Amino acid sequence: MTDTEKILEFDRIKEKLAELACTEKARQQIQELKPSLSELEVKASQRETTEARKMIEICGNPPVTVLQGVDEWIEFASKGGCLTPQQLEQISMVLAAVRRLKDYLRRGKEHEIGLAYYEENLDGLDDIREELGSKIRNERVDDYASKTLKSLREAIDRAETKMHVKRQTLS
Repeated sequence: MTDTEKILEFDRIKEKLAELACTEKARQQIQELKPSLSELEVKASQRETTEARKMIEICGNPPVTVLQGVDEWIEFASKGGCLTPQQLEQISMVLAAVRRLKDYLRRGKEHEIGLAYYEENLDGLDDIREELGSKIRNERVDDYASKTLKSLREAIDRAETKMHVKRQTLS
């Protein structure tokens, strides 16, 4: 730790900030923070902090959700891995949270708060969210997710019924 960090008690600041983080990745990024000696950077950060405070005063607290595990799932899927229905449902919930955050930031834009224009950098992936919402229910792939899946599950049900009837007649 540098002398400047000791004087500023920067470790205590990072510790308090880390307590508010929603993900492990955010906590890691907080631990990597360094005090800025650039006047321009400090003024820009102060402006963003002031705008964030104004957003909270006008629009309330931002909708925040836990994103634990999402990075790993995205990396896994990008390498060709297959996510579980539970993971896909969580992804859908995260995308819904992104939609809520975009709406929140749009309200800030109505009040001409500069920070709210970050909304333009967020992609809610609405098509994917809607598709997941219609195909995954209660941590399970819905029977109607595809015609093939529906017919396969119906065939399985018929086969299980036949086996059950045969077992009863053999008993």
